[in-house]
Amino acid sequence: MSSDVRREEKRLERLFHRALLLALATPLACGEPGRAGPGGHEGGSHPRPPGDTGGAGGAMSSATSSASTASSSAGATGSGGASTTAAGGGGATASSAVAGSSSSSGTPEDAGSSCAPYAFTPSVPDTCGNYVRLPCGLPAGITAPADCYLTLADCSQFCPGSFFNCHTVDPSCTDAGAVVLDSQGGVDLDCSICANGVGRVPLGLAPARMAASSPLGEYFAAAAHFEAASVHAFRRLRGELRAHGAPRALLGAAGRARRDEERHARLMARLARRFGARPVPPAVGAVGRRPLAEIAVENGVEGCVRETFGALVASFQAANAPDREIAATMTAVARDETRHAALSWAVARWAAPRLDREARVRLRERCRQAVRALGDEVHPAPASAGLPGPAQRRALLSVLEEELWHLL
Repeated sequence: MSSDVRREEKRLERLFHRALLLALATPLACGEPGRAGPGGHEGGSHPRPPGDTGGAGGAMSSATSSASTASSSAGATGSGGASTTAAGGGGATASSAVAGSSSSSGTPEDAGSSCAPYAFTPSVPDTCGNYVRLPCGLPAGITAPADCYLTLADCSQFCPGSFFNCHTVDPSCTDAGAVVLDSQGGVDLDCSICANGVGRVPLGLAPARMAASSPLGEYFAAAAHFEAASVHAFRRLRGELRAHGAPRALLGAAGRARRDEERHARLMARLARRFGARPVPPAVGAVGRRPLAEIAVENGVEGCVRETFGALVASFQAANAPDREIAATMTAVARDETRHAALSWAVARWAAPRLDREARVRLRERCRQAVRALGDEVHPAPASAGLPGPAQRRALLSVLEEELWHLL
């Protein structure tokens, strides 16, 4: 193993130990207002017995439609663009023909004056979100959003594929958590497809639909899907690092990470099947040769931020899951994911001196945006998965923000 990666891994292990001590000592916020998540389910409820399937929690929800409602598809580019069914303006249900990706204004060429929702790609792409524009605002009949988060049932009218929650985004969400129309009279929704800082999500990952007989099954089916997607991410990372002349040690670490993710996908798939779900293999589109600055931004966002937090969450699950098989699985996964996060930091240190000032500024800003997004996300989930509740999640994030992410 690269000495740089090993050094970063030791640093993360020490930091994670402190963060876990703080989070595990944090009282469960059973009655925490405004952050119960979509559908009104508390993320900090007391753990249920292993295998319990009560409550929709934060299990991934599949967007469903009636037999009379058609869906249409657009090319997926990591965010935005997917088959979707949605309610049109004025509360009338209509099929949403996704008009295609747009500029940062969120207006596709052929959207016209229709109130039909459509997918778009924001000016700052987010691989963990599918963005949907509601040109006429929220339709009639939508439950009043809590802190800008819609209920899972309402999200399913708009969000393509599978998702964990959806919420309006700035400027449609005020600091007080109220939903308002933007200057064009509409609102933008972010349908989150990642859970709890999941590892590297490759550019070009297509939305997927998953069905299960239990929330716990849906959760692990989604986890298996994203672990399998990470295989593509590390294969691509290794090839791009080699093209830009990275040291052999980093190439070897990326290859090992790819093999780890293959094993993780099998482990998560086994848990998914145990709880009545079947994972969907990921579909990842190809990307052309990219400049180092673009690779560095993806590595910072997906690795130094999201994958690092995902490794810490996995460590929390290993210590907190009441189910023995889940705890044992997450112990093995957490160990590997910590090493993957360390690789991300080692890549960041290698790439930084090779970037110009403008690229470094952009890298810092994108990473800061990713950190803020993690703080805003709410992912309640079946308690027996061992995931942190809202207060515990904030405790984990606070340690990373204070002691690690400021380095970005």
